[in-house]
Formats: sequence, structure tokens, C-alpha cells
Amino acid sequence: MLFSRATARQIRELIVAGRTVVKDGSVEGVDLPAIRHEVLSQMRSGIARKATLVSALSALDHAIARHYLLDSHCC
Repeated sequence: MLFSRATARQIRELIVAGRTVVKDGSVEGVDLPAIRHEVLSQMRSGIARKATLVSALSALDHAIARHYLLDSHCC
């Protein structure tokens, strides 16, 4: 009953196998700003190497937007 009804607001600490995983609303041992920085760096690096793909995705994005914005007839 506790696990199916509790919300994050009601959980102060979560201990799994004797190790604190969550404490005071934060995941222990995880540096979220560092992870975000690393993921964004890898994405930017990947995009720089795939300029043709980025160009194609941009064109596709515009085509999809035009389709849904200009052809918005309802039955």
C-alpha cells in the first residue's frame, strides 16, 4: 500500500540494500549538472559531425510543420 500510494513529497529517504539512494528529494551520488553538461557536449559533437543529417532534419521539420499548419482541415 505504501509504495502504490506514496508520492515523492512523502518520501524523505530511500535505502536500497543498505545504501541511501534518495535523500531529501535528491538522488545520492549523481551529479546532474555534470551529466547534463556531458550529454549536451556529446550531442553537439555528434551534430557537428553530421551536418548533412542536421540539414535534412531541419528541412523535414519545416515540411511537417507546413503540412500540419496549412492543411488543418477538420472533417
